[in-house]
Amino acid sequence: MTKEVSTSRFPALLKLLALTGALAAVTGGVSGAFASDAEDLRTVQQKLEECREKTLKLARADVNFASGLLAKAKRGALVLLRTPDGDFYPVGVEEAEFWINLRLRAGTLTPKQAVEYLREIGKAKAATVQSLTAILKDEEDILKRAEQECAKLAAERDRLLKAGGDGGGSFVLASTKVTNPNAPELKIDATGGTATWDHCCSGGGWKVEYTFKVPRTLSPGQSFPVTLGLKAGNVRPVQPLNFSMGASAPDFNQALTISYPDSAQAEKTFTVPISAGYKDFKDIVIVIGIVSAQVVYTYNRKP
Repeated sequence: MTKEVSTSRFPALLKLLALTGALAAVTGGVSGAFASDAEDLRTVQQKLEECREKTLKLARADVNFASGLLAKAKRGALVLLRTPDGDFYPVGVEEAEFWINLRLRAGTLTPKQAVEYLREIGKAKAATVQSLTAILKDEEDILKRAEQECAKLAAERDRLLKAGGDGGGSFVLASTKVTNPNAPELKIDATGGTATWDHCCSGGGWKVEYTFKVPRTLSPGQSFPVTLGLKAGNVRPVQPLNFSMGASAPDFNQALTISYPDSAQAEKTFTVPISAGYKDFKDIVIVIGIVSAQVVYTYNRKP
């Protein structure tokens, strides 16, 4: 069998070419993760993280995998052949032809059998493109629905934050300070919760977009959410690179990292605990770290 494509996802994508029931199974699972109004903020945050880290990531991987197989099939480099147990398996055309010629020279295949095998491969090319096109469309539909459901969860989280999960704290955001030694390549909008690192040219060039969200108020003794996101692109030349950003608060220090090109984007909402022991402090600080820059949010205790 061919070595030019991974086989780890074949049971999910190729075993059922019609993908009967696959779409309903995946989207049903996502819909079931959507929280009702009665559920608390922490539950919504957990379900949103699961949607993004599991469902959405898997859907994107499926689309990328199916797209790669289809590209090979369109070049005539890959076909799906039926195995004796009725499943379909991808075979590299060059390797298959090499294997047939090798068997023919070794005398384990007759010329008639070799011709039949080659004819079978030729017939399979068009059918493979058709089948993989259908698979890719279904996987793209699954991805679209997963994105929609994750967006619903994000909207529900924001609604809960606005409704009261973020409004009754005993510490109020009083000031924001940006320290940016990476300017002008790195531009930070602390109020909008965004930053862009447009780097050139030491070590190559790249553009990384960052997003971050912190609460308006804090209540010692209750956890609060901090959301980080980053997306890399325009990497010149294409090369493996790690990008990260971090968040720190009392008793909390976490980072979000992507490894380009394997993962070009990520977003995660962290549940940050804060001890009730901080209730008598004058202020509490949350720091967002981006490259060598910092965005410092200071919360003052209500009088």
